[in-house]
Amino acid sequence: MYIILDNATINTLETQTCAALVFKETTETRILTIADGTVNELSDSVGDTEAADGDGAGLAAKKCSLTINGQGTLKVYGVGDDASGIKAKYDLTVIDATVIVAATKNGIKAGETISIHDATITVTAGNDGIKTDVEPETDEEALAYAADKTAGYIYIKNSTITVTAGDDGIAANTCLYIDNDADRVITVTTNGGAPTTVTERSSDSADGKALKAAGITLETKDDDGNVTSETDYPATFDENYAIVITGGTFVLNSNDDAIHSAGNVLISGGTFTIASGDDGIKAEYLTQITGGDITVTKSYEGVEGARVEITGGTLNVTATDDGINAANSDLTNYNFDLYIAGGTITVNCSGDGLDSNGKLVIAGGTVYVFGPQNAGNSALDSDGGTTIQGGTVIATCASAMDAVGTTGYMVVANVNLSAGTTVTLKSSDGTEIVSFTAPKTAGNLIISTPALTSGTYTLTYGSNSTTVTAVTGRSGGMGGMGGQPGGMGGQQPGGMGGQPGGMGGQPGGMGGMGGQRR
Repeated sequence: MYIILDNATINTLETQTCAALVFKETTETRILTIADGTVNELSDSVGDTEAADGDGAGLAAKKCSLTINGQGTLKVYGVGDDASGIKAKYDLTVIDATVIVAATKNGIKAGETISIHDATITVTAGNDGIKTDVEPETDEEALAYAADKTAGYIYIKNSTITVTAGDDGIAANTCLYIDNDADRVITVTTNGGAPTTVTERSSDSADGKALKAAGITLETKDDDGNVTSETDYPATFDENYAIVITGGTFVLNSNDDAIHSAGNVLISGGTFTIASGDDGIKAEYLTQITGGDITVTKSYEGVEGARVEITGGTLNVTATDDGINAANSDLTNYNFDLYIAGGTITVNCSGDGLDSNGKLVIAGGTVYVFGPQNAGNSALDSDGGTTIQGGTVIATCASAMDAVGTTGYMVVANVNLSAGTTVTLKSSDGTEIVSFTAPKTAGNLIISTPALTSGTYTLTYGSNSTTVTAVTGRSGGMGGMGGQPGGMGGQQPGGMGGQPGGMGGQPGGMGGMGGQRR
C-alpha cells in the first residue's frame, strides 16, 4: 500500500488527538511518495500527546515500517506537548525526498532502523533530532540487541542533513554509518552548541551529543509508567565499530561530545569542523582514524579512546585539557595505548598533549604538539613509556617532559620561547632540518626526525642560538623502550576486515527500501 502526496496540506484539529497522517491497522511496510516538485505539509494538533490516545507525531507508522520517497518536499510538524515529527514502529527509510521536520519532542524516530539515501533533511527538535529507539523488555532482549549490529542502526548515504536539537543530534543504538560524498554536508548543533569557554566544570555538566551510538538501555517502570531505573548495554562492546564515517563534510557544534561511541569509532575520510563542550571525538574502546581532515576548534579533550590509533589524515586539535588521550576510567585491566603511524597531527592544549594510560608509540607521520604552559602536565605523557620509532615529532611545553625514547635520533633542549617565535634546526653544514613557529610560550622542546643523525646541530629561536647534540636511546630516567601497542599495529579490531562486521558496505537487510524485524 502506498500514498502519494501532491501539494497536500493536512492539519489535525485541536480537538483531535491523532497524527495528521497515520498508518494504523497494518504491520506491512507502507510507502509515502512525495510527488516531484510539490510541497506538502502535515501537522498534528496541540492536543496530540503521548499521554492522549494519539500518536504523538505529525506522521506516524504505528505498527509498521515506513518508506518516504519522491523528489518533492514534505514538511512535518509535531506541535503537541510530547509530539515527535515522524515516528515509525520498525524501520524508516527516506529516499530522494526533501524532508523538513519541527517537533517539540523528537524530530525523527524509528523503533529499529533508519536509512537515508540521497535525501535532504532538516530537523529542529526539542529533544533528539534523528534517533533509533530500541526498547527491550528483558535483560535477555537487551543483550541480544546490543550484540546485533543491525538493531537500532542509522545508515546515511549521500544525504545533506541539518539538525538543531535540544538534546542529541543523530543518535543510533548500535551503529551509525555515514557514507557521504564530499559535497554532502551534515550540520548538527546540540543544546545551544559549545560554550564560549570550555572548562572541566562546563564539560561535567555538558548535555547533547552531535553524533552518537549509545548502546541499548533497559528501562524498569512502575505501575504508572514512570522509569525507576535504567541499565545500559554498550553498543557492540569492543569487537565492532559503533560509528563508521567514510566521507562527507561535517560541521558539529555540540554542548557535549561531538562524536561519541559506546563501542569503537572508525573515521576513514571526510572533512570535519568540530566545536565541543566536552570531547571532540570519543570512543569507550577504540578510536581509529585512517583518513580525513579533522579540525577540533574547541574541546575539553580533543580525541579520546581506551585505545587510539591514527594512521592517516590531517588532525588539528585545540583542547583545554588533554589533546589526544588513551584512557577510560570505567575499564580495568585494559590495554590502553596511543599509537600514531601516519598523518599530520597538530595539537594545541592546556593539559597533556599526547597522553596514554599505557604506551605511547609514534611510528610515522608528522606530529606537532604545543603542550601545556604549566609544569603539572607534559607535551608527551604516558604510564607505560613513550617511544618515537619514526616520523617527525616536534613537541614543546613549559618544563622538562616525561622521559622519551627513540630508535633514531632526537634533540632535547631547554629554551625560552615566546608566542610567535620561529625555531630553526640546522646541521653543521647549514642545512635546514626543521623550522616551525611556536604558537605559545615554552621552556622545553623535543625534535625528532629521520633527517637527524649523530652529531651537533645549531638551534636558533628568535635572536638566540645554541649548539645541541642529537641523541638516541632514552631521555630521562624511565626504563624500557616499549614497543608497538599490542594488537593495534595498523590493523583493525579482530573480525572487522576494514568495515563494520556484517555490514557489507551498507546495513544488511535494507536493500534500499528496508524490511522489518520482530
